[in-house]
Amino acid sequence: MRKFLITALLVAAIPACGSQEDDPGENTEPTPTPGPTESPFAAWCQIDVDGLGTLDLEEDYLPHVIQCENDGAGPEALKAQAISARSYAYYKIDVTGSVMDGQGDQVYSCNKTPQQRHYDAVAATAGQFLLYEDTIVAAFYVAGSDPGDRDTCIADSGDSDPTNTEKYVTYNEGLSGADLEQTTLGWVNESNWANRGCMSQWGSRCLEERGDGFDTIARFYYGQDIGRAQAAGPCVPGVVASALAQHPRARVASPTWLGPASRRIGSR
Repeated sequence: MRKFLITALLVAAIPACGSQEDDPGENTEPTPTPGPTESPFAAWCQIDVDGLGTLDLEEDYLPHVIQCENDGAGPEALKAQAISARSYAYYKIDVTGSVMDGQGDQVYSCNKTPQQRHYDAVAATAGQFLLYEDTIVAAFYVAGSDPGDRDTCIADSGDSDPTNTEKYVTYNEGLSGADLEQTTLGWVNESNWANRGCMSQWGSRCLEERGDGFDTIARFYYGQDIGRAQAAGPCVPGVVASALAQHPRARVASPTWLGPASRRIGSR
C-alpha cells in the first residue's frame, strides 16, 4: 500500500553558560533547554493484524511491511513507503479496527527479516502520517510500472507493468483540491477526502534516483496540498501529546473500496 507540511521539528539545544575565566564578574543565567515538541495527535502504537494478534506498530509491524512491500528501495523511497504504510494502517485502525496480512491490505509476512535500513526508515519518520483537511489519508500504493523516462519518472504504455497495477497510479505533482486525480482503488468522489491518489513503488525509486526526497515523492503522487502530520506517544521519541491530543480520525463519506487484491503486489 499509503497539504502543507505540519510535521513538528525536534530541536535540541545546549545551555549557554558563562565562563568564569572569560567574565568572572558576570552572573549569566543558562539558556533553558526546550522541552519536547507537543502534538495534537495521539499515535497508534499497536495494531491488530488478522490472524497474528496485536503487534507493535513502529518497531515490528511497519519494518516488516516496508521490507515485504518495497524491499529494494533506497532510503528516501523507503521513508515515503513508511509514511504511506503508517497512514494506511492508521486509516484501517480507525475505520475497521484491524488490518489483513496480505495484498488486500499490507503484507507483513513474507519469510524475510527486516534489515537495519528498514528500521531506520521507520524511525526517521516515526509517528508521521498523511492528512488531508482533517482526515487520515488511505495512502494507497502499488508496484506500478518502472518508468523508462528517468527524467520525469512518469510511466507510459510502453513501460513494463508485470503486476498490471500502473492503471491505479496517480501523478499529482503540483495539483491540489478538486484538481487532484483520485485512484480507482478508492471511492472516486470529491467528498472522499481519504482518497488522495496512489503511489508507484517503482516510480518512487526513480524519483529518489533523480534526487528527490521522501516529502517530494509523497507530493508527486498524493498532491501538493497533502499534509504530513506528526503524532505523539510512547512509541514516538522526542514528541509528547498535548493535553487535548486525540487519535487522528478518518472522515468516511463512503466505505473506501480497496479494489482487487492484485493491486497490492509490491515491487519488492
